[in-house]
Amino acid sequence: MDLKHRITGFVILHSGWIVWLVVGLSTGGLMSVLQRGVMLLGTNPRVRRFATKYLIPARRGLSSLHGLREAEDHNASPTLK
Repeated sequence: MDLKHRITGFVILHSGWIVWLVVGLSTGGLMSVLQRGVMLLGTNPRVRRFATKYLIPARRGLSSLHGLREAEDHNASPTLK
């Protein structure tokens, strides 16, 4: 067995912990992003209004969003010329 195969085998054998480190850090980062999103939805009144107006109807389907857009068009204020 030559030196190249020994080094390659050693690196492959002992590098598994790096994969788990990357998986752990990625999971931690994703959890942090989700936690901040939940906190933002819960504390900011403008974001809460946006969620109740657009995100909740979006869960019901695109047809309800289409009806929401039509209702907004009827209630829209005239544009200034």
